[in-house]
Amino acid sequence: MNRTPKERREIASLFSGVDFDPLPDSVTTIYGESVELCNERGEWLDIIRFEHVGYARKMIAWRRPFHPNVYLDWIIRLWLIDRLETSTDIRPVKAVAAIVSTLAPQEQSAEAIHDSLSAEFERVIPSLINKKHEMALAGIRFFYRWAVDAGLPGFDEETADLLQWGYAKRFLVMNPLMALRDPVRGPYTSLEMSVLNEAIRNSKVISVRQRALFLLCRDWGLRPVQLALLRLEDIGDDDLGPFVMVPSVKGTRRSRLRRSPGNMLKRHIADDTANAIQKQAACAAEQCASFQKHLTQMRLGGKKKMALPIPLFPCIDRGDERLARFFRSPAISEYALHEDSIHLSKEIVKLTNALSIPQSRFDPRQCAGELMLVSAYRLRRTMATSLVLAGHSQEEVAQALDHASASTVRYYFRYSRDFHEFINATAEGSAEIQSAVRSWEGRLSSDVTSGDSLKIGSLGLCTLGKPCPYHPTVSCYSCHSFRPSAQADHEAALQSIAALQLKLRQSCTGPFNDQLSAEVAGAISLIGYIRQQKTE
Repeated sequence: MNRTPKERREIASLFSGVDFDPLPDSVTTIYGESVELCNERGEWLDIIRFEHVGYARKMIAWRRPFHPNVYLDWIIRLWLIDRLETSTDIRPVKAVAAIVSTLAPQEQSAEAIHDSLSAEFERVIPSLINKKHEMALAGIRFFYRWAVDAGLPGFDEETADLLQWGYAKRFLVMNPLMALRDPVRGPYTSLEMSVLNEAIRNSKVISVRQRALFLLCRDWGLRPVQLALLRLEDIGDDDLGPFVMVPSVKGTRRSRLRRSPGNMLKRHIADDTANAIQKQAACAAEQCASFQKHLTQMRLGGKKKMALPIPLFPCIDRGDERLARFFRSPAISEYALHEDSIHLSKEIVKLTNALSIPQSRFDPRQCAGELMLVSAYRLRRTMATSLVLAGHSQEEVAQALDHASASTVRYYFRYSRDFHEFINATAEGSAEIQSAVRSWEGRLSSDVTSGDSLKIGSLGLCTLGKPCPYHPTVSCYSCHSFRPSAQADHEAALQSIAALQLKLRQSCTGPFNDQLSAEVAGAISLIGYIRQQKTE
């Protein structure tokens, strides 16, 4: 039965005992865009569309009920409107709406509806955790918080336990250690970065735009949305060298500000990056100039020249319908020429085939001849691990990567010094380890006389005579070609390998575990040998 919005409000009010206000005909998003909810006859639109500035155009079905129960449907609509006005992301609403749509409550009161919802959420939360459905878990928490604040019947502080359960610590949902050790999507090794840089520098097939995108990600691990928000005015030079002003996008408050002056961070860049973005800036200015006439005619009838800011990475093939939506809301019209972050992300991934660098590290998921994946988030993880290995604090890493707090970068640091000291104490009491210690005699980098050795970061040298196909900190310590440096931080490498071994012990069996055991033993014995050398 097709009821009018007025009829649905009256039914929801009578059902719950709450005198709901009519839903608005339009809503203003957190970015200032006015989004119509009704047509000229006062009927709900089939679909509402709006801009998630810097990301993409979003849409959600609006006329179709979220649930047959009018009251339940009404409160989901209220929450969605509140989310549009106060947040930057409606994915939690969609996730919760999908769960709610499966309910078939026969209850005749708002309190009973609450009880059915609570029971259903309690039922699905364990499964959501197992499936790593973080957005749905967050949505349950956000929905309950909103319902309590709105004073809806049945929702009160007694739901706090469910709120905490629905939150589900990210470490239960995600497996960051596996992501960091993934040879396909994890950070690049130093050798891989060297090969990538060389390929980017010498390639004749990649575009000016792709080169600038890659180098900005390499220098600062920028997210695609940060790239999408950059403009020509953000490029500069000072006493310390070339820089780019980058918008901060992480955190509830900062993500709303987008390009507000106080939300921009100065990031100094390498000379090759500066050269690349200067060339891209020239291309962007030329592209936008050719598009300017069409924009002026569309917005002002060609009577007055319209001056929009020029993005560093513009979108010049945006459809008229979407452009018109930007221009209807002055608060977002300045972003009309900015490319969507998803398209920039895809442009970086296209470098995979353009560069065609063979994947050298073994991955059982891949067939022989696979190419090394290039992506913005691989470069971001590489930046993070490089900062950690260089000795930066959690706060410094969080600030460099534009994280909301230091707690969200802890997994890059993995295991504590206390854990490492426990391993050391165990090793010192082992007769087998003491025997293994002696096996390193004559194998330090200082003992190498040949000039054909390859440097492996700060760990030492490799006498293999060709690039190693494995990650240095997971393969060197059981390899006869490795010549470690006595000054290197092998303790940090040991922590890394031991952490991976512990993480995989519950989920992986076979040769890989044996390899890791050999690596741990090799690293422990090396540390013991170096200590002995220092005391003699």
